[in-house]
Amino acid sequence: MRPVGRTGSRVRVDATCATWTRRVAGGSATIGSVTTAARPAATVLLDLDGTLIDSAPGILGSLTAAFDELGIPLPEGGLPRTLLGPPLYRSLPALVGTDRAPEVLAAYRRIYGDAGIRECIPFDGIDVLLRELAGDGVTLAVATSKAQVYAEKIVEYRGWTALFATVCGDTLDAARPTKADVVGEALRRLGGPTDAIMVGDRLHDVEGARTHGLDCLGVGWGYAAPAELEEAGAVAVLPDPEALGTALLRARTGAGNPTSGTVVG
Repeated sequence: MRPVGRTGSRVRVDATCATWTRRVAGGSATIGSVTTAARPAATVLLDLDGTLIDSAPGILGSLTAAFDELGIPLPEGGLPRTLLGPPLYRSLPALVGTDRAPEVLAAYRRIYGDAGIRECIPFDGIDVLLRELAGDGVTLAVATSKAQVYAEKIVEYRGWTALFATVCGDTLDAARPTKADVVGEALRRLGGPTDAIMVGDRLHDVEGARTHGLDCLGVGWGYAAPAELEEAGAVAVLPDPEALGTALLRARTGAGNPTSGTVVG
């Protein structure tokens, strides 16, 4: 399996590493120096955009079409990839103003619902990873800031519906405006598991997980800026789905503990 996305200057994990470590004051600390409690990852909450699928073409393409339809000029340099992750109703006012944001959002949702959701390609190795985790008995759930109605369509379109215990997202009327709200609802649906871990590609995933006492594994192939996940407090940043699977399944079998510190490859 080829590596996915960039690693750059990120702290990263090698799937063959035998010892989990993290950077401390420019050096590294072994697992014995880390105080986070070991929690086997029997329940895994997964972000969708930038974690399971490359949704940038569908989202940014649909948003570009909405701007064009409404005669709104694009920002210089085009739409920023930082739009990917948080809800658009929170990001659009800074781009188009509070007066025009609702009509842009409405046009975007229509265009995205018609065509954009089909422009979502799983990252290399994700399909294999999900089926491997589900086959090993791990409870999987989607926890995304995308509107749930679209997330459910994408999961169904990719043939993943049977792999997930629930697909949780925001509502079209913004009833779950933060990632913490989404994570909380996903945990409620799952019966409040105490063995859960979050996996995501943006700082919002880390912060939302922390609100509910969960650790978060970051993925290095998504839409985060360099060092964003590390600075937010992700306990590890994985370079590809194969490494993520190794980390999660190692924790599942007790051979390692990905919730105990950032792994330096």
